[in-house]
Amino acid sequence: MQDMWVVALGLDAQRGTPLLLVAEQGAPHRALPLSIGVTEAAAVHVALRGIQAPRPSTHQLIVEVITASAVS
Repeated sequence: MQDMWVVALGLDAQRGTPLLLVAEQGAPHRALPLSIGVTEAAAVHVALRGIQAPRPSTHQLIVEVITASAVS
Protein backbone atom coordinates (compact mmCIF):
# COMPACT_ATOMS: atom_id res chain seq x y z
CA MET A 1 0.00 0.00 0.00
CA GLN A 2 1.27 3.49 -0.87
CA ASP A 3 0.89 6.57 1.31
CA MET A 4 -0.97 9.27 -0.60
CA TRP A 5 -1.51 12.98 -0.04
CA VAL A 6 -4.09 15.42 -1.36
CA VAL A 7 -2.63 17.64 -4.06
CA ALA A 8 -5.78 19.57 -4.97
CA LEU A 9 -9.53 19.67 -4.73
CA GLY A 10 -11.25 21.12 -7.77
CA LEU A 11 -14.11 20.95 -10.22
CA ASP A 12 -14.28 19.04 -13.50
CA ALA A 13 -15.25 21.81 -15.94
CA GLN A 14 -16.90 19.43 -18.43
CA ARG A 15 -19.03 17.45 -15.99
CA GLY A 16 -19.37 19.94 -13.14
CA THR A 17 -18.36 17.29 -10.61
CA PRO A 18 -15.74 17.61 -7.87
CA LEU A 19 -12.31 16.11 -8.47
CA LEU A 20 -9.77 15.09 -5.87
CA LEU A 21 -6.16 14.91 -7.05
CA VAL A 22 -3.95 12.65 -4.93
CA ALA A 23 -0.28 11.72 -5.36
CA GLU A 24 2.09 9.17 -3.91
CA GLN A 25 4.05 10.43 -0.92
CA GLY A 26 7.42 9.47 -2.39
CA ALA A 27 6.59 10.14 -6.05
CA PRO A 28 4.62 13.39 -6.46
CA HIS A 29 4.83 13.12 -10.25
CA ARG A 30 2.48 10.10 -10.05
CA ALA A 31 -0.92 11.66 -9.44
CA LEU A 32 -4.39 10.16 -9.59
CA PRO A 33 -7.54 12.23 -10.25
CA LEU A 34 -10.60 10.87 -8.45
CA SER A 35 -14.17 11.90 -9.21
CA ILE A 36 -16.02 12.32 -5.91
CA GLY A 37 -19.43 13.47 -4.77
CA VAL A 38 -20.35 16.94 -3.59
CA THR A 39 -20.77 15.78 0.02
CA GLU A 40 -17.37 14.09 0.02
CA ALA A 41 -15.75 17.16 -1.54
CA ALA A 42 -17.25 19.33 1.19
CA ALA A 43 -15.89 16.96 3.86
CA VAL A 44 -12.41 17.01 2.31
CA HIS A 45 -12.53 20.81 2.06
CA VAL A 46 -13.46 21.13 5.74
CA ALA A 47 -10.71 18.69 6.75
CA LEU A 48 -8.07 20.51 4.67
CA ARG A 49 -9.04 23.82 6.28
CA GLY A 50 -8.73 22.28 9.76
CA ILE A 51 -12.29 23.19 10.70
CA GLN A 52 -13.60 21.20 13.67
CA ALA A 53 -17.24 20.10 13.45
CA PRO A 54 -19.28 19.69 16.64
CA ARG A 55 -19.31 15.93 16.07
CA PRO A 56 -17.06 13.59 14.03
CA SER A 57 -17.87 12.97 10.40
CA THR A 58 -18.15 9.52 8.84
CA HIS A 59 -14.64 9.59 7.40
CA GLN A 60 -13.19 10.59 10.78
CA LEU A 61 -14.93 7.65 12.44
CA ILE A 62 -13.63 5.27 9.76
CA VAL A 63 -10.06 6.53 10.28
CA GLU A 64 -10.40 5.98 14.03
CA VAL A 65 -11.74 2.43 13.52
CA ILE A 66 -8.97 1.50 11.07
CA THR A 67 -6.30 3.01 13.32
CA ALA A 68 -7.64 1.19 16.37
CA SER A 69 -7.86 -2.15 14.56
CA ALA A 70 -4.34 -1.83 13.13
CA VAL A 71 -2.86 -1.46 16.61
CA SER A 72 -4.45 -4.61 18.04
